[in-house]
Amino acid sequence: MKEEKCIRCGKCCYYFKYNLLHKCRFLKLLGNNKTECEIYDMRLDKPVGVGEDFKPIICVGRDVSKNDYPGCPLNSGKPLLYTEEQWQNQKSV
Repeated sequence: MKEEKCIRCGKCCYYFKYNLLHKCRFLKLLGNNKTECEIYDMRLDKPVGVGEDFKPIICVGRDVSKNDYPGCPLNSGKPLLYTEEQWQNQKSV
């Protein structure tokens, strides 16, 4: 994976809970559709949220993620976690 391809959209920093997309608590929205991770250098394997089963959501690198994300240049043919329409219609908390 080449991180220099990242467009900093933050789409890989959301997860589903109760059929809604939730933003990672460390993701900062900067404007101009750009984002920044507050703990980027130490983010991997850190809990970033809590799932429906009350188990922690753990940050993983894009190379080990089980999903791809709409419009991401780092996609590798894995199933999309959500569609572009879901992204546009999100009610993120």
